[in-house]
Amino acid sequence: MRKQRKSIPKRLLCLALSAVLLLCILPVGVFAKGVDSSGAAEYIVVAHGAQIAFENTTEVFRGTAPANAVLTVTLDESLFSGKTFACWRSADGTEIHKKSFRLLVDRDAAFYPMFEGVTGNFGEWEPLVKGKYCDDTVAFARSDDAQGLVEYKLYRGGNHENCSYERIDDGSHRKTCSDCSYTEVSNHWWDAGVVTTEAAHLTDGVKTYTCSYCGAKKYEKIERSNQHSFPLYPKDSDYIIDEPAVNGKPGKRHLKCTACSYEAEQSEYIVSALPGSAGKVQHFTYERTSPYSSSSSLNQARVEEHYISDKAYYYSVKKATSSYRFEFLWFDHGRHSPVYIKAGTRYGTAESNSYGVVAYADSREEFIRMINSSHMLSGYDNGRHSAMLTSEYSGSRYFEKLWNEGTYTRDKLIKVNENVTRPGWNTPLAVYEYKTGSSGRPTTLYVDENNVCVYQYVGPGDMMELKFTEEMDAFPFSEPDRDKITWYGYQVTDGTYAAEGWDSLYFGMISEETDDENRTVRPYDAKDGQYFSHWEKYNFHTKKYEYYTDAVSFTPSVSDVTRLKAVFKDRYYHIKVNGGYYRVSVGWNKWSDETYTEGDVIYGKEIRLSSDGSMVPEGKQTDVFTDKDGNRLDSYTFVPEADGEYTMTYKDKEAYFEANARNGVVKMNGEAFSGGYFPIGAQITLTSESSDSVAYPYFIGWCRVQYGMTGEEYTVVSADAVYTATVADNYDANRIVAVWSETPTLPEKARHDITAVKGFVSNDGVYVSDIRVVSGSYVRVVRDPSETLLVQTWIATDADTGAVIETKTANDYGAYFNISAQADGKGDGKYGGKGGKPGEGDVSYPPSIIITGETDICSEHTWDSGIVTKEPNYAADGEKTFTCTVCGMQKTEPIAKPERYCVHACKSCGGCTLPASDASCGYERCTCVTPQAPILHNKYGAVSGTPDGIVLTVVEIQADSGESSPYLNYCLEAAEGYEIETIYDVSLVNSDGSAYTLADGETATVTLDVGKGNAQAIRDGRLYVIHIATTGREIYGVGHKPITADTENGTVTFETDSFSPFLLVERSTEYYGRSALASLPNKEALLYAYDQIVSGVENGAESIGIYDGTNTITQDEIKTVFDAYRRDHTEQFWLGNAYSVTYDPSTSAAVSLVPTYILSGTALATAKAAFRAAVSEMLDGITSSMSEFEREKLLHDRLAVKVTYDGTAANAHNSYGAIVEGKAVCEGYAEAFQYLLRKAGIQSFIMTGVSNNPSTGTPEGHAWNAVRIDGKYYHVDTTWDDQGETIFYAYFNKSDAAIGEDHTIHAADYALPICNSDTADYFFVNGGRLPAFDLDAVAALLANGNGTARIYVTGDKEAFVSAFTANASALASRLGYTGGCRYGYANLGREFILFLTPVGVTVSGSITCFGSEADRIRVELIKAGETVAAHQSELTDSQNADASIQARYSFSAVAAGTYTLRVSKNNHVTREYTITVGAEAVTQNVKIHLLGDIDGNGTVTTMDFMRANSHARGVTLLTDYALKCADVVGTDGKVTTMDAMRINAHARGTAKLW
Repeated sequence: MRKQRKSIPKRLLCLALSAVLLLCILPVGVFAKGVDSSGAAEYIVVAHGAQIAFENTTEVFRGTAPANAVLTVTLDESLFSGKTFACWRSADGTEIHKKSFRLLVDRDAAFYPMFEGVTGNFGEWEPLVKGKYCDDTVAFARSDDAQGLVEYKLYRGGNHENCSYERIDDGSHRKTCSDCSYTEVSNHWWDAGVVTTEAAHLTDGVKTYTCSYCGAKKYEKIERSNQHSFPLYPKDSDYIIDEPAVNGKPGKRHLKCTACSYEAEQSEYIVSALPGSAGKVQHFTYERTSPYSSSSSLNQARVEEHYISDKAYYYSVKKATSSYRFEFLWFDHGRHSPVYIKAGTRYGTAESNSYGVVAYADSREEFIRMINSSHMLSGYDNGRHSAMLTSEYSGSRYFEKLWNEGTYTRDKLIKVNENVTRPGWNTPLAVYEYKTGSSGRPTTLYVDENNVCVYQYVGPGDMMELKFTEEMDAFPFSEPDRDKITWYGYQVTDGTYAAEGWDSLYFGMISEETDDENRTVRPYDAKDGQYFSHWEKYNFHTKKYEYYTDAVSFTPSVSDVTRLKAVFKDRYYHIKVNGGYYRVSVGWNKWSDETYTEGDVIYGKEIRLSSDGSMVPEGKQTDVFTDKDGNRLDSYTFVPEADGEYTMTYKDKEAYFEANARNGVVKMNGEAFSGGYFPIGAQITLTSESSDSVAYPYFIGWCRVQYGMTGEEYTVVSADAVYTATVADNYDANRIVAVWSETPTLPEKARHDITAVKGFVSNDGVYVSDIRVVSGSYVRVVRDPSETLLVQTWIATDADTGAVIETKTANDYGAYFNISAQADGKGDGKYGGKGGKPGEGDVSYPPSIIITGETDICSEHTWDSGIVTKEPNYAADGEKTFTCTVCGMQKTEPIAKPERYCVHACKSCGGCTLPASDASCGYERCTCVTPQAPILHNKYGAVSGTPDGIVLTVVEIQADSGESSPYLNYCLEAAEGYEIETIYDVSLVNSDGSAYTLADGETATVTLDVGKGNAQAIRDGRLYVIHIATTGREIYGVGHKPITADTENGTVTFETDSFSPFLLVERSTEYYGRSALASLPNKEALLYAYDQIVSGVENGAESIGIYDGTNTITQDEIKTVFDAYRRDHTEQFWLGNAYSVTYDPSTSAAVSLVPTYILSGTALATAKAAFRAAVSEMLDGITSSMSEFEREKLLHDRLAVKVTYDGTAANAHNSYGAIVEGKAVCEGYAEAFQYLLRKAGIQSFIMTGVSNNPSTGTPEGHAWNAVRIDGKYYHVDTTWDDQGETIFYAYFNKSDAAIGEDHTIHAADYALPICNSDTADYFFVNGGRLPAFDLDAVAALLANGNGTARIYVTGDKEAFVSAFTANASALASRLGYTGGCRYGYANLGREFILFLTPVGVTVSGSITCFGSEADRIRVELIKAGETVAAHQSELTDSQNADASIQARYSFSAVAAGTYTLRVSKNNHVTREYTITVGAEAVTQNVKIHLLGDIDGNGTVTTMDFMRANSHARGVTLLTDYALKCADVVGTDGKVTTMDAMRINAHARGTAKLW
């Protein structure tokens, strides 16, 4: 019955335990209930008639104790007058022979005293409170009220039978029992995985693994193949034509990789073209012979005739194995033109029109496709095609096919002759031999000049020949009279009809005169698992089969062509589950993630039924599933064979007891067990299925074993070899033994009393200081955790003589002793172990034993890494304790207190100078005779405008310190609408330490050290200084009272007429999550908990009170609050993922929250400093004058440049990893962007859900942001927009509809932002949004972007890419590119970054500089609109005689566009040039000056000073680069006398600039 340590009210429990311990009556609530399972383990300990106390602590024992606590248990003899103490007995059978003993707590324990000669008259065993969990130990008690006696026993509870699993993160899931409040976090159990995305040559594949319990997914990369992908059997349409094949000459074409823009090498191809003149009718015959007999199915001999005109086609075929000639006619009447057929006189005489209508064709091409396939003639032809005229396989195009298949077949075509002739062909022919193997006869092909295969010779009797018989002016056939047609096509697929005969097997014709019975159609028999659904009829207009009727058998009309298809559907069985659900098999022993309570299951699919624990009634447990007739299911995994309804039945919840038969077998319902847990009332049979009669001839019988004062005590319950018993609530656990012996009766067994010194001893039960065991027992001793030194050796001695019996080396797990009275095993009885045999020891032990733990101190200690035993604070040092890993010796070392002080701290001693009666400050008080306060002087603090001797003192307080000060609340009120970063307690002090107050009208100019980042933020308008004056608050900063920020020195200067305090603040931005909570019921409680968590985590609180004393908050509500808080406060990166909650057991209300931290102490302080510095760097240059869109985009881009996607980084999932370390996953990106936006005055919120990975297309868990721009919300996905070297805006400010194409948003328990605007969408603001490719629009965008354009395609993306590729030359012409050009694109989602530039040119030139040869010259070429250099280089060169250094730079293949050429070097002033790159090479020479060297002669002289001074006085102004060279102080773009003086000091050598 394991409990967990929590801060919950226990007063009622204390009262109950007091009754037990002092009044000796049995309480109902001995074992506490409702204690939460999270936190440190806590166990229940009870001892009837005893006083229990913690050892070495003043803490009062209140019924429970934490793990490894040491308790003393002492018998209260006053409660048992007249009785002689025999021993203590624990519920697990352990006996303690002393009235007072020590207990090492490691489990629930219950003890009761036993007395000599006293036999209890006990009542029935009654269960106490069973505990919170299904598997908690169940405590039972029975009492003899008359004698004041109680007995306890503990039994294991049931199992967690109804559990659900919920994914927590990528590594773990939470198991929750539906029958109790038990939860457990464990690692995922992954299956073998399936390949969900095949690897391609440019993209990695994905293998997806599924957790067998919770259904969570993880994805494993499959390395890309690095091989291009082309169609396996390419069609003509797959090729890109480079040079058309015309007039029989080869052309050139190539394939394009289906996964990228790679184009394969060109290959030759030819086209075969039949002869003929336009407007004429061509007559071709085709004859095929065969070496096989006419009775052979392999005989394909045939004669074909083809008459072809522009508007008509005649085709006839006579196969050698058939007595019929089949003739087809088609005349072009546009759509739905009939295809006529006749077979000899099958369809009547010439007078009655011998043709029938077999089909319809809309064009000649469709008619040719019909006769070139088996679609119309079905199985008539044994060849691969019905007509051979245009066949690639054996007809006129055969040579074309062999040639175009590639060099493998082309090289086998050997020209052996040319200019030969064949009858029936008017043009000369070339003769080729095609040999497919190393042996055998080659096929001979005769080919004309247009690549038509005219004649093929395969072998004797196996030839094919095409003849161009004649060319005529008129088509020689008339169209049949439709009014006389009586036969029509009649085809049935997957069905049959009675009149189906010879022709209908091939093309199905039926006359109008055919009787109904012969026209009646019927479907074939359905396959297993299918049933006939309906008939569909072919529509020649739509070219589709359409629903016709669901009648199984019917008689269609034959007034027109009829094509019917019988449709069969899979059979489904309807399954319904009450009290549970089912899963469907998705593979061998794999089941669907989805669960169903009702639905349709396809025939043959296996399902598995499971109970739903949430539906189990109170006091019940699941029993069995039954079918709708009440029959019990034999298996819950089966293949349904009919509709079914299955119901989970319940039974009373059973208590289970352990039943084991040592040396025998336990059977229940015929099934054998070695032992186990059986429900009360079950009939079990104990069978001795072995015999030990050889060594031990006497079978004593089945004995119930009890642990008494003499060790194991046996009571024979049956002398039969087979014993049947009923498991009842008083059935002793693990107590039935089959006993054999050498004698007919059992001899008594010796016992031993053991005392452990510096340790605890156990006989497989509780750990106590004193224990009584029977001979043959194994005992284990472990060290006393309250002892400092480690035990090196355990020594067992005779308690009476002191003689050493046995010595054991100590181990971490303790040491085992075999306590046996006889070393040789004689005279001890033969029933202590298997078959009643004694446990024989190596040594002989006396009745009384002491086992002592010997310790030793090392001469050289090996210290561990230590633990912090006292946290430092701002008033006192902390303490760290180290332990020797060898002997356990400990030492302590101080941890220095942080460098921050109480605002009232004394300058001399550091103590608080407030009077002791003032409890507002908790620091130690000043002990000086004359206190001097405050203590911390601002390092760069300065004051002017006051009398001489006045000193400015500043005490700096971080707003997140959690410290209490007299004016802190007042500061918070004064800063309403702003958030405080730092409070500066500023005052003026006379030289004697007394305070100085400005007189009326007197002002002072104050300079404060705020840090470089904050100074820059004040200059940019992101931070302000608020002064709490007597007249109210005054604000300094952009748009308010003037303040000067010195970013070089990190100071700000302002004028004031009063002092104390000044607040460094930023504008407050509403937290979305907190606002959303305010709209929920019970908002007062939710907001209170939210605010407490924010404050508590900021100050590292170990436990955070979340109950306001009035409005209760539930477990589900605290989850909602914590979710909103985590999404709002992404700057609190030191918070871990786990937390626990303490609940009031009487109301189930949440009382306090215990967070986990991944950082604390000095490590956290260091991390916070690094975080603040990195944030300040990211915010540099963001000013209040910028629009929200501009600020957002700048941070979006900076984050993309800063961060690399890295799932292995330690802090990948928080804002610290992204902003400081530059490594993160989507969660880190989103958290970092959230906080940076907030610092820039923009509200945002973390969104979570599922998104398709742009690289793999695989859905995966994802996080992004919803950002409020100008009052409207938009989705921004910085993770996907960051694609390495390229920054995209495909997911920048998207609406719900746009983001929803590949993002699915997870719902929250509160309203999420609604993003229904496109106003701030990147492509609405900047243009480039196109529904399809538009030549003019794309050309304009490319021109504006110097050959680069960002386009967001709202329509068909593939069509856009194809059009862009096809129009590349036209675009180049529009842009004026006359030479070669490069083009391509990068893509993310719907965004395409197009580039089309002329072949790159060279940009080069010389660089003149000065200074050290070792310092590198950095040259960068940055394209307009980009932040990363397109080209860069670092150079060095030797110094010339005049101290100058000249180097050359050169960048090749520079694309057209506008660039910034930036050149920099240490101690030099960076210089930038704007250059335009076109079709010609560009030369740009550069000279950079040393800082202060205005003239550029390599030295800083008084001449430079004079020029700077002249500018500062307004006489001769400096401009451009010369101005930058003179701006040596602060580099603020201004040159003042201060700059001139610094240049002069450098020239004179008194203060160097560098």
